[in-house]
Parts: sequence; C-alpha cells; structure tokens
Amino acid sequence: MRTRNLFIALTMMTATAAITACSNDDNLETVDLNKPIDLNLSIGQPGTNTRASVSNGSNTSIFATGEKISLTVVTKAQTGDNTVAIDDKDATYRNTQTYTKPDTQSDIEWDGTFYWQNTSDTHSFYAYYPAQTDFPKKADASYTYTHDFTLPTTGSNIDYSDLAKLNEANFMYVKKDSKATNSTISLELSHCMSQITFTVQKGDGYNTDKDMPTITKAEILNDNGMYTAGTFSLSAGRVTANKSGATKQAITPYKDTNTNTWYAIVFPEQTFDKSNNFIRFTTSDGTSGSTTYTYKLESALTCTANYSYNYTLKLNRGSVSLGGFSIARWTPQSKNGNAGMDIPNNP
Repeated sequence: MRTRNLFIALTMMTATAAITACSNDDNLETVDLNKPIDLNLSIGQPGTNTRASVSNGSNTSIFATGEKISLTVVTKAQTGDNTVAIDDKDATYRNTQTYTKPDTQSDIEWDGTFYWQNTSDTHSFYAYYPAQTDFPKKADASYTYTHDFTLPTTGSNIDYSDLAKLNEANFMYVKKDSKATNSTISLELSHCMSQITFTVQKGDGYNTDKDMPTITKAEILNDNGMYTAGTFSLSAGRVTANKSGATKQAITPYKDTNTNTWYAIVFPEQTFDKSNNFIRFTTSDGTSGSTTYTYKLESALTCTANYSYNYTLKLNRGSVSLGGFSIARWTPQSKNGNAGMDIPNNP
C-alpha cells in the first residue's frame, strides 16, 4: 500500500511539473526593444568603505566627482546562447559608452544609451574601470582590446601620494552575458590588481595616555624591484605585468586622512622575499627629532589578482613588530564573504 501511494504521489508531481513547464512556455517574458536596458554597476561589497554602486537613473553613488567607468555591449546575429567576444570582428552590434560621476546626485546618467537588439541572441556586457576611451567601437581582425599602461611614478618611487594617482592604477573589470530581459542587468566589478595595506598602532611603551609619534613618511620596499608597466586585456579581463620592467624599488603609499592606514596597488605576481626590508616609516615627536623604523617580512609574499594583503604593525619604543596579518579577497565573490580592506573614497 505504501509503495502504491508513493507511486501515485510521484506521478502527480510529474504531471504538475509538466503543466508548470507548459505554463511557463506560454507566458514568456515580452521585452520592449525600444526601451533602454536597465543597468546597475557596483564596485566592491555594498555597505563597506568603498565606491559602493552606480546605478543607471538612480542616486546611489559615492564615486568621486568626474570619475568614469566604461561599458561595452556586443552581440551578433544567430549567437543563440553563446557569448560574444568584445573583439569579435563579425559582431553586428557593438556599443561603448561611459558613465561620468557628476558633481550632484540628481543628474546621474550614462553618456549614451544601450538597447537590446533582439530577444534571441546573447548580449555580452564588458564593464571596466578606469574608463578606456581609446578602445574602438568596432574591431578589425587584427585588433585586440588591450591597453598598455605604466603606474604613476615620481623619481625612483611608484607614487600613490594622492587618491587620484592610486585610482589610476586601480583596474577593475566584469563580464556578463544575457539575453533580452526586463530585469535589471547587475554588474559587480572585481579588482584586477593586488592591494597591500598596512596600519600602524601603538605598541609597547605607548599606553592610552601617551600619544604615538607622528609618522611623517612611509614606504613599501622591495630589494628585487617593483613591476611598473603592464597590459590590461578586456577580452581576458586580466592585467599582466611587464616583468622586465621591475626597476622601482619603493612605493610611496596613499594614506587615509582619517586613520593610520596606508594603501598601495601592485601587479599580480609581484613577489617580496622573506626577511627583506618591506615597510619603512619615519616618525617625529616634535622634540627629539626623527626616527626611522623598518619592518622585515617574516614570510615571503606573492600577490594574486583581486586579493588584499593587510598588515598591522605595532610601533614600540625603539622598534616595530608585526601585530597581525590577513589575506582577503579585495572584491568578495559573495556579498556574505569576508571583505578585504578597500581604498577610502576621500574626494
């Protein structure tokens, strides 16, 4: 009896599923091809101290005024379910537009408009930052969507002394495929470079009543040299360093004005050797002159794209020591994941 009842139940479930499938087919989504695509771009994890999101027609943006993001949409006839490469020379539609953060929230908009071309073919979306305005709207057989760049430098240092220079090196990217839909196309960009941060805190000899000396200068060091030039590929969504150009041996990091934290961006596969000089900073207490402290790496470090390497240093009386170290995804893949530290948005 139990077996018979189970068989009847399974049969009824199968019939119900078949009816539901037919019902879904009979009520396919109708998309108005004359209506602009509803787009939402985000960077990082919403709710963290980062550029949170930029939305087409919305007021949710904490980008700095004048910042630009580019988006390329490409498709071709009879694509079906297949993705379309951004540099596909046979593409029947390729549109590149740029979002510019205005000086007020009320007029956020794209510089141009995107439309679905049909309901049968896949449209491939490529969003990237900083905006790359030199990529052509149409590709030929020999063109690859790549951009050669050099990190900002001053003298013998990679120079991130201000936020604009830091953002210049902060390459981000996302690719998403979709057929025509009335739903919003959400694109969350991920970081293509690697990030190193360090925070200096009070150590032995500095209690709550004793101020820590002011740090007047800070550098990230590498005796083997830093990669300074590379290529950003939109077809691969990847940054590649020119490893023959590791000439600079120090970075001037960006300091958050509100904390004792410094930020630097380096190429993926940048290496730092164990026991080598790594972080050097100079302090001044206003009376006894300046003192220089150097932290040597306790473990070798090889950087990976979209990861943040976060050091906490303890400034002691006469020495510096490691207080903590963490590795986290710079841009979390999951909104519930552990967030890496991100560049503060100080206009």
